[in-house]
Amino acid sequence: TAKTLSDRLLLGVRWDEQGNFEECAFNHLLALLAAPRSLIWKAGNLLLNPEDQVYKADTYARMFADSTFLQQIRTRVQAETVSRLDDLARGYDYLSSELAQSRSELARRSREGDQAAQKDLEEVRSKQKLLEEEKAKAMLYEQNRADRLEIIRMEKIAVALVVPDTSPEAQETYDKNIEAMAMRIARNYEIDHHQARVYDVSSPRLARGFDLESHRASGEKIAIEVKGRAGRGPVQLTENEWPTAANIRERYWLYVVVDCATKPVLYRVQDPAFKLAVRTRQSFTINMGDIIQEAERD
Repeated sequence: TAKTLSDRLLLGVRWDEQGNFEECAFNHLLALLAAPRSLIWKAGNLLLNPEDQVYKADTYARMFADSTFLQQIRTRVQAETVSRLDDLARGYDYLSSELAQSRSELARRSREGDQAAQKDLEEVRSKQKLLEEEKAKAMLYEQNRADRLEIIRMEKIAVALVVPDTSPEAQETYDKNIEAMAMRIARNYEIDHHQARVYDVSSPRLARGFDLESHRASGEKIAIEVKGRAGRGPVQLTENEWPTAANIRERYWLYVVVDCATKPVLYRVQDPAFKLAVRTRQSFTINMGDIIQEAERD
C-alpha cells in the first residue's frame, strides 16, 4: 500500500490444510457464503494453531508482494527512466542555453565597460552553477527512482476459513462449471489445432450421443464427447453415448479434461468404444488410467 490510491494493490492468498500457499483472485472472498458451525470441522488442519496459520500467510503475502508486485513496478519504472532522463536532459539543456546566451551578452557589455552588466553577469554565473547542481540531483534521483521503491505498509483486510459447500445446489452449480470449462477447452483445441468450425450439439433435444460436432479445415467431420473432472475420477458414458461411439467408431472422439479445479489437462481418445471397451470394469464406466494410456500424444 502507499499514499495514493493508484499506488495500492490488492493481493489474495489461499492456503490449504497441507500448508501449500498460492496467489488467488482477491474477489474470491466476495463469493463466500456463511457456513453453519456444524461444518467447521471440515477445515481440518487449518483449525490447528490458527494464529500460526495466519502468520505464515502474512509472511507468504509479504514475500510474494516483494518478489512479484514490487519487482513488476520496478521494472516498469526502469523502462520509463530512459525516456524521462532524456526529457530531463533536454529541459535542463534548454535552460542552460538561455543562461549561456545571457552570459555571453553580459560578458560583452562588461568588457565594454558597462558596470551594471558586471553585476548581472555574476548573477547569471551563480544561476548556471545552481542549475548544474540541480540537474545532477534530478538525474541521479531519476536513475535511482526504481531502486527506492518499497512496500510502505501491508494491511490485512480479511481472513476467511473456507469449507466446502455440501448442498445439492452448490454441487450442481460446481458440476456445471466443470463441464463448461471442459467444453471450452475441447472447443478451443479443435479451433487452434484444426481450424475447425465447432458446433455444440449437447442439448437433450438433439440427443446425438456426443457434445460437439467439429468440421475441420481438412474436410474431416468428427463427433466429440466431452467429459470434465475436477480431479481424476472415472468417466461414465451414458446408454446413448456408448452405442453412438460403437456405431461411428473412428469418427467418435472422447475428450476428457481432468484437474479442472487446479490445472486442466486434456486427454483425447479416438474410437473409445474399441480401445476402451475391453478395459471397462463396470457398464459404460472407464477408468482414468485407461484413458491416459490410450490418449493421443500431441
